[in-house]
Amino acid sequence: MEVASRAQAWVRGSGALALRESSPLRYADYLAAPDHPLIAADVEQVDKDLHRMTAETLHQPSLRAVFERAGVDALRERSRALLGAYLRRHRNPGYAQGLHLTAALLLCYMGDEAAFWCFCAMAARLFPRDYFARPPLSMNGLLVDTDVLLHLLRHAVPDLARRLGPDKLACVAQLLAPKMLVPLFVDELPLLMTLTVWDAFWTPAGSVAALWGLVALLDMVKSRVSPDSVDAVGSSVAAARAGPV
Repeated sequence: MEVASRAQAWVRGSGALALRESSPLRYADYLAAPDHPLIAADVEQVDKDLHRMTAETLHQPSLRAVFERAGVDALRERSRALLGAYLRRHRNPGYAQGLHLTAALLLCYMGDEAAFWCFCAMAARLFPRDYFARPPLSMNGLLVDTDVLLHLLRHAVPDLARRLGPDKLACVAQLLAPKMLVPLFVDELPLLMTLTVWDAFWTPAGSVAALWGLVALLDMVKSRVSPDSVDAVGSSVAAARAGPV
């Protein structure tokens, strides 16, 4: 799908147009609005994430190429503006580490205002209010999806599941779920695969598109599993659970 066609499909399918038309405020209004004290922690996390967003820190070469064409420095500032406007509009569910990649990828395919409304629509549609909220909701939505991922891991990589055992496998799911699901697979799947999953979000089968992404990622994991890699995963999980010495 061409860039212009894909952008139009995302804006139309996500409900971004309807959201913009129903809003009494424009994107420019949210850009100009002052920060509320309640979003201070989220703004700080956005700055940390964007500071780390460089061509060198991206894992997928295909994504790196797209970011470099858009200009990583320019993309960083555009993402900061978009996410700041989003937080002024949506204090709940707020921001979670990794969402900067979602914003940046949108900005690679459309203008800033369209990307803002598309991001708002995606967040509202794909992330329930408790998805990565702070206590007392405590990220209930992400916890449910982590359980789904754990179930898929047991069936997709049985060798890994058997050798790690239930406790360590659950820890692997807890480590992987935020990295995969919060940024909607950006920089976890190859770019074309990510775009295909995103295209599916706005179809009648969109409710299972995230599962397609998980299955695709698990297929990649399965193809790379070896006895040595399983032992390495087990050691890494044990170290993570032990914490700093």
